Amino acid sequence: AARLVDIMEARGIVSELDANKKREILIDSTYLEKLYAKNKLC
Repeated sequence: AARLVDIMEARGIVSELDANKKREILIDSTYLEKLYAKNKLC
């Protein structure tokens, strides 16, 4: 799972790890829908 999170961080999907708080999701639903359509994941 850690490797997947590292990949998502590298692609700008989630924020960097901060010891004081949880990671934030950096993309919105519109971007996610475009990503799914482009890669035909759904």
